[in-house]
Amino acid sequence: MIKEKEGLGGHRPKKKSGASPISAKRIAQNPLIASPPSNTLSGRTLPRSPVMLPPVLELYALWHPRDDRQARPLAEALVDHYHGDLFSGLIGGAIEVCFRSEGWGNEADSAPRPLVLPGDAGPLPPAAYGAVLCFLGPGLARAVAQPGPWRDVLQALITRAHHDPNRVILRAVALEGDPLAREPLRGWFGATQLLASPDPLAPKEDRADTLCRDLSQSLAQALTWNAQAPGRIQIFLSHTKHAAPGERESLAAFVAGVRRIIGNTRLGLFFDANVLQPGDDWAQVLERHAATSALLVLRTDHYAERLWCQQEVATAKTLGMPVVVLDALERSESRGSFLLDHAPRLRATKTGPRWDEAPVRRALGVLVDECLKRALWHHQAALAGPEAGVDWWAPHAPEPLTLTHWLNKHPSSRGQRVILHPDPPLTQRETEALEAVAGLAKPPLTLTILTPRTLAARPSSLDRLPLEGKRLGLSASDQVPDLGRRGLDRRHLRLALAEMARLVLLDGGTLAWGGHLEPEGLTPLLLEEVRRYGHSGSGQNTPASDLPLLVVLAWSVHRATPLSVLEATDAQLGSFGRLICLNRTGEEIPFWSERDEAPQPVSDPQSIAESLSALRTTLTTLTCARLMIGGRCQGFTGRAPGLVEEAILSLKAGQPLYLAAGFGGATAEIARTLGLPVDALPQTAPRNPRLDASLAALADQARLTPPRPQRPVPRRSSPPGPHPRPSHLATLVSQGLGRWASSLKTR
Repeated sequence: MIKEKEGLGGHRPKKKSGASPISAKRIAQNPLIASPPSNTLSGRTLPRSPVMLPPVLELYALWHPRDDRQARPLAEALVDHYHGDLFSGLIGGAIEVCFRSEGWGNEADSAPRPLVLPGDAGPLPPAAYGAVLCFLGPGLARAVAQPGPWRDVLQALITRAHHDPNRVILRAVALEGDPLAREPLRGWFGATQLLASPDPLAPKEDRADTLCRDLSQSLAQALTWNAQAPGRIQIFLSHTKHAAPGERESLAAFVAGVRRIIGNTRLGLFFDANVLQPGDDWAQVLERHAATSALLVLRTDHYAERLWCQQEVATAKTLGMPVVVLDALERSESRGSFLLDHAPRLRATKTGPRWDEAPVRRALGVLVDECLKRALWHHQAALAGPEAGVDWWAPHAPEPLTLTHWLNKHPSSRGQRVILHPDPPLTQRETEALEAVAGLAKPPLTLTILTPRTLAARPSSLDRLPLEGKRLGLSASDQVPDLGRRGLDRRHLRLALAEMARLVLLDGGTLAWGGHLEPEGLTPLLLEEVRRYGHSGSGQNTPASDLPLLVVLAWSVHRATPLSVLEATDAQLGSFGRLICLNRTGEEIPFWSERDEAPQPVSDPQSIAESLSALRTTLTTLTCARLMIGGRCQGFTGRAPGLVEEAILSLKAGQPLYLAAGFGGATAEIARTLGLPVDALPQTAPRNPRLDASLAALADQARLTPPRPQRPVPRRSSPPGPHPRPSHLATLVSQGLGRWASSLKTR
């Protein structure tokens, strides 16, 4: 059996890494993470975490299954966009994207799962705003042309949007096939401006990119991204006319090209040469528009040294307006400017003497997304209210310019100030620089600078790192056939798994994972999260108990894996984890033992089942709690579905189980067996007898090991009901684990 206290002596000999010998238990070791703040401020506990607020915006992508070929790629692009890095820093999934296409029932042409819109009752509070993007295709046109479930859904949705237009936002995009040629779609949407409508006179643009930009603009405007200038987003084109004699033509062509591209979008444009009129006080006009517009900086060779260029940037930043820098340096700058830092930056490129259009379009997309993020952030601040305990909801990570401006505008006699800004956290060096600035105040100020995740990872004022010294097991599979009927897909499940792993790491905990090493599997996802949010070990003698991630492979799994893949995974883990390979009975062996490069798969079903059971037993001994999501109910190898067997072993060991039942699969079956509320999904496939037998064994084990009453979160409990919001699910698990860990310390 594996002993956690052992170091890395069993690893294959390698060259020494350049890792510095720093304590492995300091979360500040990862340069992406600032040192964790103290949980009390002179007796004042940390602010209440606002991450459990409902999302500001729930976005539904709605299409008929017969339009799947055209609609699904665009809908998936929306998930990737709004659940990607750009929006991941907001609280609790400020914007959530889910699907409505596959039928909820078993009858022919069944309508999809019902939408939950603002004002609807349910086990979870709805979002403050609900947006529905209808993909208008020939399949939908035929389905609504006659009475039936799909016509009822569309009619009810249109009626709802008509009666509550401020909270229910209905938008549409047309697919190929002229869907508006027939009623009732023509009557419902014929007079409406559609998203991503191609302009035959404009250069062709990727439709998914156009859809994301148009939709972000429409949503930002609907959510009043700027109360001082409501309506259409206006781009302030910040540029200089100064250039070296040989570069003036290139500069003029660049600025003219940017103006032309903006002119082919739905965005407004402030360009001084067009807006300033004879007799205007140009300084006042520039200041007023910089204070109310989204600023696109064209950073050319002489931009940073121009006083009014600096003034425009400073005005936008201090007022929290979106700023994006398009870097078009051709030679060099004589000096830079710190005012241009702490803003998204994209590089303009050339093909020969011509400036490329694609980077400009990307910059505009990022700038529009920044406007939507600003709207979402302000709505979340309003929903949280003063009881959240946050002094400044900074729309961007604070910097000396914005910090000093805010402190001057909001004087206070209190010496402690709490600042919350979107993820990612500031680095330790950045935080120290801001603390030094605050220390110059009279009297000096103490800053606590948090992000949604660092705040969510400190659920108790008693615990600095509540999960320090605790290793959590992850059990997951995204091979869940009913995800589509639930309005989800594999992306949502992977997002939830990544978010749970992230918060465990920020809580100071570590992870154990037993899976496989397929490129499209879940192991690469966990490796990425560990490298971004985990602490690295201090060298080859780091105890396994201190490493953020243990990847444990069953005999049947690693023998079927090429040796080069095992070696690559071991190298990728580096000082962040350890690759552990087991023999048939669960004992650790060197992964290179008695084999060469070629896979040596195990073919005997009995041997495969025994090796998988040995893996699950070993994982239980390495962990103190288990998180579960998804899981196969059909087509599994082994004696029972892997997650069911792991649940039985966890109950035998008296370990807490946290079940993300809303994503379906084996986890939902486990939750239902343990008496937890789960969506009653209509049955469409025959039951697997081995699944039912293993669930009966789980029920028997649960009767033998009832929950201990002193634990505030019993080991058989989970977040109640289905929960399709990955960020909320992860936060529920994080808070439950924090309460459980705190209860262990107070016994």
